[in-house]
Amino acid sequence: MNAQPSTKCRLCTCLLDPSSPADDLVRGVCGDCRKHPAAKRLGPVPAQAQASGGPREFTAAEKALIRRVHGYMPATQLLALLNERLAADGGDDSHLHTMEQLHAETQSLPAAAGGADWTSLRKLLAKARRDGVLERITAQVIDDFSVVYALSPAQVLRLKDVVLTAKEADHGR
Repeated sequence: MNAQPSTKCRLCTCLLDPSSPADDLVRGVCGDCRKHPAAKRLGPVPAQAQASGGPREFTAAEKALIRRVHGYMPATQLLALLNERLAADGGDDSHLHTMEQLHAETQSLPAAAGGADWTSLRKLLAKARRDGVLERITAQVIDDFSVVYALSPAQVLRLKDVVLTAKEADHGR
């Protein structure tokens, strides 16, 4: 197996050290990722991957999967899933997806519902405003939402206060 060593880990993209006994240069993974189940399934770094211009682009199905789970699944696990799917579909092993590719794809996607702080709330309101969703929210929509999700009266009051106040601030501009 005369594979060309990669300069970056195929899973976490950290730089590989050729003098480190923990880094696996044949498979192109660092010492930390070497123990990861995804790394155990990786074969040697194909020489064609270096010469052919790199990995192939994500398909529409892969992009949909990334959109759905990127906020809930660790990036290394998602990349392993995508590459396993590619291999199962009979894809060429020399064109596996890379972590750089996955990071580039997820940069433009919104993060999963996360923080409950004011900054996160302002970002959600700004996104709702940009997407036109905030304009469509009324007191009746909030009341219907509260019934479906069994919100307490205090939660309904806070929700109306935040959303309807943000909506009124738009009309004041």
